[in-house]
Amino acid sequence: MPIWDVIVQFYFEDFSFIKVIRFLMISIIFSLTALVIVRFFNKALYLYEENFYIKNNIAIIENLIYLNEYIIHEKEEKNINKKRRR
Repeated sequence: MPIWDVIVQFYFEDFSFIKVIRFLMISIIFSLTALVIVRFFNKALYLYEENFYIKNNIAIIENLIYLNEYIIHEKEEKNINKKRRR
């Protein structure tokens, strides 16, 4: 007796193609449902990470703009102080 028949008879008391087909359809539906759920969470995580990286890049750009303004302000103060010393 092939191993498939043993497995099928283990799950089902009497061998019937309708029960096997029903079992396979239920298992396919469960696996597809699990696949959809996993893909949904994966997409949600990807969008969250993208949003996180975009916010970080915006914060870095804002900090660079602030630093640039600070450096320009410091140079202007140094020039004013040089003019006062003369």
